[in-house]
Amino acid sequence: MKPLGLDAAEAAVPGDGFEDRPVDGEAPAYVITTSGSTGLPKAVVVPHRALTNNLRWKRDEFGFHPEDRFYFKTPPIFDASVWEYLAPLTVGATLVVAPPGAHRDPASMLGEMRRHAVTVAQFVPTLLKALLAEDGWGGLPALRRLFAGGEALDSWVVEAVKKGCHAQVINLYGPTEAGCDATSHLCRPGAGPEAAVPIGRPIPGGQAYVLGPGGQLMPPTFVGELCLGGLPLALGYANRAELTAERFVPHRFGEDPGALLYRTGDLARFTEDGLLEFHGRDDGQAKLRGLRVELDGIRNLLLGHPGIQDAVVTVRPELPDSLLAYVVSGPDDVLAGLRGYLADRLPPEHLPTHFVRLAQLPLTATGKVDVRALPLPEAGAAPSSHSEPRTGLERRLAALWAEVLGTEPGRVPRDMSLFQLGGSSLTLIQLHRRLRTEIAPGLSVTDLFKYPTVAAVARSLSGSENDGG
Repeated sequence: MKPLGLDAAEAAVPGDGFEDRPVDGEAPAYVITTSGSTGLPKAVVVPHRALTNNLRWKRDEFGFHPEDRFYFKTPPIFDASVWEYLAPLTVGATLVVAPPGAHRDPASMLGEMRRHAVTVAQFVPTLLKALLAEDGWGGLPALRRLFAGGEALDSWVVEAVKKGCHAQVINLYGPTEAGCDATSHLCRPGAGPEAAVPIGRPIPGGQAYVLGPGGQLMPPTFVGELCLGGLPLALGYANRAELTAERFVPHRFGEDPGALLYRTGDLARFTEDGLLEFHGRDDGQAKLRGLRVELDGIRNLLLGHPGIQDAVVTVRPELPDSLLAYVVSGPDDVLAGLRGYLADRLPPEHLPTHFVRLAQLPLTATGKVDVRALPLPEAGAAPSSHSEPRTGLERRLAALWAEVLGTEPGRVPRDMSLFQLGGSSLTLIQLHRRLRTEIAPGLSVTDLFKYPTVAAVARSLSGSENDGG
């Protein structure tokens, strides 16, 4: 395999069919819509200079070489996929392509990585937490570079990774508008579970500024809006001149005429040591009963509770004037004490209306938390007499359904799917693990899509379509 050239010195031999063609660095390399876009999609135009700058930096900084084996599992519609499949080409390395829907089955994903001796991989932190919960995490001796990005990275996750393998953990930050990666931080263990992982420093060729409400530079330790510039910057939004002008503003601190800064809408601050810390979105608020409520602030308080492993705080249009807190906790039930815990730290009007305990947070296809898939309080449904479990097997299955949903067995009808009852893709993974361990060792995740209800699974396991019918 011939490596993909990034410099003139790496040009192919004339006549071998791989000659480098002259390319304007400002010419578009790809167009991709931003994740989480609502309404009219925002199609970001990323130029060649941003792409090659990113690939060259990763290759040189992290020592990619032909013996590396990269794990490609991000759907191509998302920007994080671009370097996953192009970086191996810059050094002639191997690309290990994950099967479709791999994020739904962490155990299978770990098996693939182990079988193919993957050395480089990237994960969204929420998906990484699901992988860490699997027994096979410690069996990845080949893994040497693990990139995390797309969400805030909790320091305990870094500690857990280090206990299971010897890989370096690199925290990446960057919106699509800044070529996917604008800053990076090499994580080192020992920071303590309460410390937030910094998003680091700008990558080579990139610039980062923390600006106040008036566009002024904020001094270290002061929070402001993070603005990005330099080589990673996109050209703007395709056919959205007004939006481009709103988010890509004149670079007041640069020397190049016509240079722009991208306003990320993220809040950050520089430490005294020059590291950037992420402090949520500037729109990470909710208006509740006429009051502005800091969703990220409440989540951070929940994460400070020793029994909470992960949390999301949000509002839902189905429940107006309600603040919902979703928490992932250990085997002990901590919900009873959470309200009092927060009441000691928050004014009454900022307390969540409902607390929902989940086995895992739901994920999108890229592994980010899928807020829209979070179940409403009181997961499950009150079954009618004709939909109650009918056999001993169905009652055992309903009990497992109830455990992963965080509800009572009596609220699990035999004829409703896990998703209809408020479950998610990660709830399905949790259920599959329990079923495989306690009832059906040969059951696959695919089987649960084929047989989505208690009754259907019972029929499948009994081998009779009429069992319990």
